[in-house]
Amino acid sequence: MKLGQRQITFGAFCISAVVHFAILLIIGGFVLIEAPIQHETPVGTLDVAPPSNLPPEEAKPDMTQEPTPPEPDQEQQPNVTQNLQPDAPNVIISPVPNQNYTMVAGTGPILSGVSGALSNGSGSAVAAKGQKSAPLAVGNPFGRSQMLKDGLTGIFYDLKQTANGKPNKSMNDAEYGEVVTEFAKHFNESTLRKYFACPNPLYNTQIFIPFVGADQGPTAFHVEDLVQPRQWVVLYRGSFAAPQTGTYRLVGYGDDVLIVNVDGKVVLDGSINKNNDQDYGPPLTTFKSPEFIKKHKIGGGTAYLAYGYWMDLNAGEAHDIQILIGERPGFVFGTFILVQQKGVDYPLEKNGRPILPIFKLADTDDSQFQNIDNAPAIGTKGPIFALPDAKDESSK
Repeated sequence: MKLGQRQITFGAFCISAVVHFAILLIIGGFVLIEAPIQHETPVGTLDVAPPSNLPPEEAKPDMTQEPTPPEPDQEQQPNVTQNLQPDAPNVIISPVPNQNYTMVAGTGPILSGVSGALSNGSGSAVAAKGQKSAPLAVGNPFGRSQMLKDGLTGIFYDLKQTANGKPNKSMNDAEYGEVVTEFAKHFNESTLRKYFACPNPLYNTQIFIPFVGADQGPTAFHVEDLVQPRQWVVLYRGSFAAPQTGTYRLVGYGDDVLIVNVDGKVVLDGSINKNNDQDYGPPLTTFKSPEFIKKHKIGGGTAYLAYGYWMDLNAGEAHDIQILIGERPGFVFGTFILVQQKGVDYPLEKNGRPILPIFKLADTDDSQFQNIDNAPAIGTKGPIFALPDAKDESSK
């Protein structure tokens, strides 16, 4: 009986063990099948914020690419003269950068660069409604880059270069005079088109350039890197009208060239050939000054003013004018054009010279030209030879 119980107990134990083992297999399989695979959780998705005292992680450079140099703070502007082409069309450049036009020692103050941009096409400063327009600042005496509605347009020519910018090896002081003489016969610009023309014109309302270095001509037209400061000319063209009917004449001087043509006729040649005893070759034109008074010096120098032909002008009547100025050997340059009206009394200098106003096509502020040693004294009030429509525009 005891033996049988042991057998039953052992058998029951085995059955129980098998059952438990099967149950364990079933449960283990369920866990293996249903339990999700654990992935590493990114730091950014943690619910718990990382410690605040950790430094930010720096971006790792891409070692497969070459480093890129840092960009400059501001793009460097190219030199204007590097872009000029001898055969480029006439264009209007941006406002002329400030230039210093240094006077010859002892001749007076420094003429600063452009002191103010034009505010309208007529060349007059804008005034408040109902007020008279303020005088136009002169600034660069060779002209400014902004186009004037009614003024002079100046083109710079270098006779030492051909039209395509190649050296003109035959050019010398004698040939320079011959070219000027040939041009002055008819003022036909085709004579000058054989030579290098600056593509950037300047616009002016008067010609009054106190003595400066000859290099200031090319500098004013932004071709100082392309043109040596000798054997150059500037041709100004425009129209003018007398403010009232009367008889007028132009008075002037040019070192080395000043020739004025009105309506196809030379009315003034104030070139250096006719104004001192130095030998600069034959006269450039057939003009003969009706009055050449050697005691009417310009300042303390040896230059004398030449007086032009008298012209009968009707008020408001338009006339074409061309003005040629130029420098031959290259040292100093200066030129002036004044105007005299018959029947008007002008104050006199000690030498008896009438103190005349500047010939001008617009009301300008000429204070920078006062009290200059080697420039003629000028009258502060004079006629304005603007065309009638220019006057109407400036009064608006």
